[in-house]
Amino acid sequence: PANDPPEDIMTTYTTHELTQGTPEWHAHRRSHYNASEAAAMLGMSEYVSRSELVRQKATDIYPEHDGQTMALFQRGHDAEADARPIAESFLQEDLYPATVSAVIAGLPLSASLDGLTMDDSVVWEHKLANDSLMALVRDGVVPAQYRPQLEQQMLITGARRAMFMVSDGTEANMAYAWYDGDPE
Repeated sequence: PANDPPEDIMTTYTTHELTQGTPEWHAHRRSHYNASEAAAMLGMSEYVSRSELVRQKATDIYPEHDGQTMALFQRGHDAEADARPIAESFLQEDLYPATVSAVIAGLPLSASLDGLTMDDSVVWEHKLANDSLMALVRDGVVPAQYRPQLEQQMLITGARRAMFMVSDGTEANMAYAWYDGDPE
């Protein structure tokens, strides 16, 4: 299939027993190219410029987040936890969060997955809902800046597709779109 990686970069991934936000998780991220950074690597992120990401990786100095930003992150984590059973009901499969890594084409790649099916066929990515993101996803659009993250998650795990969901943790305020990858 078109989404299969070339034979010379196929590999198996390693699952790490890490909890997001812990010092151990941050240490792991410092030694890998992370899926959540993929858009910035390509100059496609509205949150972090490519030059800022390069500076962070080169200096190992990362910005400290204020209380308001940390509260927003927590809202996102809470909404993700509440939305996982909703996604599982749509998929009719369990999802498990995991931090995974693989060396592909000589690059140490990593992804902190919001969810992965037990057979590795579907990755689930959740974002906290906002009006503009919700409108796009309701129209079946996965915004371009999130696609590199999904591509890297799929590359590492071998998943065939990604379920991209936005919500506040409730089914009433939730939308999802499928992403099947883009070989380009």
